[in-house]
Amino acid sequence: MPRLALSWTLLLALGTGTAIGGAPSGEFLFVENVGAGLGGIWGVDVTGTNFFAITAASGFGFSATTPPYPSPDIQEFSQAKNNGRIGFMSLMMNPNDSARIYVMNGDGTGVKQVTFHNPSVSFNQSHSEPSISADGSKIVYVNAETIAPAGTMGAGGTNCSGTQTASYWVVNTDGTNPHVVRQPEFYDVHCNKGAAGEAVWSPDGTKLLVADSLGDFNSPANCQYEIAVVDPSTGNNIRTLACNNTWGITQVGLDWSPDGTKAMALVTCGGAGGEHTCTQWVVWDTSTWNVISTIPTPSGNDEFLTRFSPDSTMLGYYDQNVSPHTMNIMDLSGNPISSFSMASVNADPGGAAGSLVWSASTPGVLQTFTLGVPSIYVNSCPNYTLYIEPSEFNSSGALIAHGFTSANIDMTSGDGASIHVDGFGNAYFNATRNSGSGTLQLSSFDANSSTIPITTDQNCNCQVSTSGVTVARGGLRYVASSQQQFLQTLTVTNNSGGAVTGPINIVIQGLPSTVTVTNASGTTGCTSSGSPFMTVVPANGSLAAGQSASVQLDFRDPSLGGFTYTTAVTSGFGAP
Repeated sequence: MPRLALSWTLLLALGTGTAIGGAPSGEFLFVENVGAGLGGIWGVDVTGTNFFAITAASGFGFSATTPPYPSPDIQEFSQAKNNGRIGFMSLMMNPNDSARIYVMNGDGTGVKQVTFHNPSVSFNQSHSEPSISADGSKIVYVNAETIAPAGTMGAGGTNCSGTQTASYWVVNTDGTNPHVVRQPEFYDVHCNKGAAGEAVWSPDGTKLLVADSLGDFNSPANCQYEIAVVDPSTGNNIRTLACNNTWGITQVGLDWSPDGTKAMALVTCGGAGGEHTCTQWVVWDTSTWNVISTIPTPSGNDEFLTRFSPDSTMLGYYDQNVSPHTMNIMDLSGNPISSFSMASVNADPGGAAGSLVWSASTPGVLQTFTLGVPSIYVNSCPNYTLYIEPSEFNSSGALIAHGFTSANIDMTSGDGASIHVDGFGNAYFNATRNSGSGTLQLSSFDANSSTIPITTDQNCNCQVSTSGVTVARGGLRYVASSQQQFLQTLTVTNNSGGAVTGPINIVIQGLPSTVTVTNASGTTGCTSSGSPFMTVVPANGSLAAGQSASVQLDFRDPSLGGFTYTTAVTSGFGAP
């Protein structure tokens, strides 16, 4: 059965949707397509008029084959309901590997890989279907590199021990404690087994709602294909909500309401040979697991990316089966509330499973777009990257996200293939190329940044260690509702007796692998190569004798275990 994608290759203002009743609010996040369902995460408000970007779909400039890699190429993602953290699946973050799971803040910053290849398996396979918990602390995902444990037997006494399977795993969002929670228990004589599908967390993180075919192939209860409530600590069914042996399951359309009182699934209601011929939405009361409503799908037998509204009173779904495609909102009885046309969006229904999030946030009208650096200098020092900090602001001056949609790179002299800007706004040099210079302008829909100069350097020139400049640290402040969790101010003071020319950078050294600086200015190429650094004074500035300058660090420490680090100050021409 083909998998469904929600993906766009082009986004334009769509105009106000057709109001049918009710008052939806918030925004939809979706995968913007660049081919086969791969892309960046973009968003639009519930009227279909105001768009913004969280990540670009791909990088701009040369094609990279060494780290850091150029393209998010996001296939599937989910968002934590309480703090906006995003868990996503990407294939091209590392083109030398299969797809893995990553996390980032809701504004597109603080990207971190959390799952990795299992070197013990025979075949390099993907991690997929990431679903992040409401508090952003853990992700359930499908791991196709699971090894069946010793003693696993198939029908007729076939020994299936050591075979590679796809199973549900859970990992903390700092990358710790990846572990299997639910895997096939029944195999046929050829060691074939069922498949793990979509899973979503209950808001309190104590249960999972899953759609899979891990049930008994020969079950008298006809429950090979099932929608079930599962205990994530054991993988055991708490309750089976729907099951069959022949109709199959849907690949999308599973959600738990933000208030925890309801669950929803797109359920098969007919079929044969594991292929459905009928689908319908079913909504359950989670206190009793009684059915609240059963809603026929518009076409009777299709799959729809579907999510609860932020207030848990509505369902939003994307319909690719009509022309033009539409985004639709209905109440929990199936009565239509509003919709808007996707005719101007050029949706692509093919490719991998897409994703849909209905968030309580509202972007407002995108008005201005800025960059956080006055110029770009990158060179061939290993691991050296510069974060450009693209920033979208609405008409009220509030930050929407740190995303962008396109780039205009004009290399006017030297090697035109010597720079790359990835989909998260990081610039770096192609170590196999030569020096060059030019300009860069980024855009987000119809908002454009200023044009800034680019210098690329084929040599690994390093900044100097700056003597006479001291660093004072403020206290670590825990912000419970913050995606960064810990904030700290660093102040540098120039005690050298003379002016220090910018850029002046503070290198953050020795952080534990579980802790991320989510607002770093880039990663170093010289001092503790690969470490995060913060720019205190930009390239066009200086710090006079006796003067001080401050910068705020945003730390992500999901374990809340405490951490230490050291600092170094570098300045002048070159990489920190």
